[in-house]
Amino acid sequence: MPVDAVTTAARIARAVRAGNRNAALRGFIDYSDALRRGIDLVQLSSVEPLPTGSAGWDSALAAVVEFWLGKAGVAVPPWVNDSSRISSRAETPHLGQYDLPPDLTNVPDEFLRRNVLIERSTLASV
Repeated sequence: MPVDAVTTAARIARAVRAGNRNAALRGFIDYSDALRRGIDLVQLSSVEPLPTGSAGWDSALAAVVEFWLGKAGVAVPPWVNDSSRISSRAETPHLGQYDLPPDLTNVPDEFLRRNVLIERSTLASV
């Protein structure tokens, strides 16, 4: 199965409905890894994904596309800059209630602008 924005959003939406933050995060990281590899960036991000049911995850998907496409010097698709992709409040959609809040100095600007507090180290598998 391709790891593009549409399939990733569907995967995250299923996890959100099930209340499974770990599965949502895994889907996000898998997508980020695919973008990081730099192969077929346009194909992986050109089609706007449906909402996931979480403003934080919707914003995070736009941020990760802007982050990796920006590093590659590739123009971002229009959906990435839609106002619906900016969370109205700061969110850490991947953290549970007992996790420590992220260090804002390690959150990329693409995420900060969208009120999504995901640290740079979270953008790739270890």
